[in-house]
Amino acid sequence: MTFNKRYLNYLSGILLFSALLFTSCEDQLSTDPEDRVVPQTVDDYHAVMVGGLPKVYHAFTDLMTDDVIAKNYTTFNNPSVYSEWSLAYLWIDQRATDEASSPEYAWRWYYADIYKQNLVIANVMDAEGDKNFAASILGESLLLRAYSYFTLVNLFGKHYDPATAETDLGVPVLLEPLEAGFHYFKRNTVAEVYEQIEKDMLKGLELINDAYIEKPKFHFTKVSALAFASRFYLYTGDYQKTIEYSNQSWEINSTLLDHNDFPNSDLGEVFEPLPHANSYFTDDRENVLLIRPGYFAVNYMRSGYYANEFMRIYEYRDLRGKQNFSFTNTSMPNYITLKLSLSYQQFNFPLFRTEEVLLNRAEAYAKLGGDDNKANAIRDLNTLRQKRFHPDYYVPYRFSDFRTQQDMVDGVLLERRKELCYEGHRWFDLKRNGAPEIVHYFNGEKYVLEQNDLRYVLQIPDNELINNPEIEKNPR
Repeated sequence: MTFNKRYLNYLSGILLFSALLFTSCEDQLSTDPEDRVVPQTVDDYHAVMVGGLPKVYHAFTDLMTDDVIAKNYTTFNNPSVYSEWSLAYLWIDQRATDEASSPEYAWRWYYADIYKQNLVIANVMDAEGDKNFAASILGESLLLRAYSYFTLVNLFGKHYDPATAETDLGVPVLLEPLEAGFHYFKRNTVAEVYEQIEKDMLKGLELINDAYIEKPKFHFTKVSALAFASRFYLYTGDYQKTIEYSNQSWEINSTLLDHNDFPNSDLGEVFEPLPHANSYFTDDRENVLLIRPGYFAVNYMRSGYYANEFMRIYEYRDLRGKQNFSFTNTSMPNYITLKLSLSYQQFNFPLFRTEEVLLNRAEAYAKLGGDDNKANAIRDLNTLRQKRFHPDYYVPYRFSDFRTQQDMVDGVLLERRKELCYEGHRWFDLKRNGAPEIVHYFNGEKYVLEQNDLRYVLQIPDNELINNPEIEKNPR
């Protein structure tokens, strides 16, 4: 990773060299002779930590999956959006762009957030103020750094494989605040990145204290940190730990969103798409454990990238298929998801929610195999599905519905696809489950991402390759 004073400002727009980072406490901060803001108190470092809360920078990955299809409606689509998004849709490398639909954007902003958390981690315990509060801030900063590295390594490195992780290239790991000047960093291995993530995550879990968190849905808390651990160990293939941390998270919050609480048009009730979209993921939803904003989502009604084919995976009576999608053009169907706001300015994404925890556990049971684990996986699927169908049409899964272990795994992954669509999960779920072939059609031409295609690992962004002589490209 290359850093200098100018590049740091390029990375985040507002970093520690600007008092704007601390607008909530600017009167309390002092400056050094170089006119840089210098945090002094625990409250100051809390402001830095809040400034480094990540947004959802990786939602563009949904364009690369089998959940969207390009429709060239020339008289309806927004031509600039249709063109811009095609770069992700066609898995094109080397996108030097500032757009939120690009890997460059994700790389730059996740590292900008890491930079801020490094400053907090290095200094908050020595700052003036409540040491218990400081310890909780330290815990959250560790969790935030872990989450950012977790996302980065899964975008720009291979999926974790214990047989090859010691040599597979991951991303650069920065653990200390950087002084002004040029700093060149090589890529750490996937194993090294995961080791640091686990270390930060577990220490953060130990330190974080919900009593000091005023807006828990917008911050890591004990329950969302446990959900993170559930996901982390699922990705590493440690299924016993996945179950362990899922259980701990589930014990704190087992509330599931019930689609029977929404108007059901099959019953003659009036269903309104806009209110549904704007309220599906909000901080007052009990099932949402951690919510963060993003500035990109695939639900723009004139993008040219729609859910027309994806919707077919739902069973006829599945309320998700009826309530979570709509269209605005009858002559040129443009089905989009109603899980995300239709304001097209900022979208609320659930980084973690109870349904994912339940599905993590179900997948772990399915992949462990054996009759007892199969029964547990079916139980978890039925717990979710009971709230996705009207009681008159709900039919629980039975043991005989899954003849083999692979059938059980496939059943869980299908349910995961239905439940977590357009939340930034699908690309990673494909990548960690065999990296299958994906076929996209664009303007009449066929494009194929082959099974285990090297492009499942995103290329290091142009600006990093240009500015950092130590960085190594991903093979193509």
